[in-house]
Amino acid sequence: MEQISFGSKCRLWISGCLGSGRASVIINGSRTNEFSMSKGVRQEDTLYPFLFIIAMEGLNQAMKTAVEKGIFDGIKFPQSNLCLSHLFYADDALFIGEWS
Repeated sequence: MEQISFGSKCRLWISGCLGSGRASVIINGSRTNEFSMSKGVRQEDTLYPFLFIIAMEGLNQAMKTAVEKGIFDGIKFPQSNLCLSHLFYADDALFIGEWS
């Protein structure tokens, strides 16, 4: 998030949300003691879509830089300046390049 210019306050808020998650399990109708969640977020977590968009934006910027520096060659369309190197839709990523 720092690489795509998120402010330190925003990064601290998100880190705090991720680091303070607690959960419990219901077994036979009885709830267990709460425990800290130590890895990642659940898909049902309301923060999940936001974090996914941030990650995809970082990947988008990295791909643009790779194309600009000539590290990755997208498909160039004849008779236009258009170069297609990647597409993102929902939770899918498609990388398109020339075979060499």
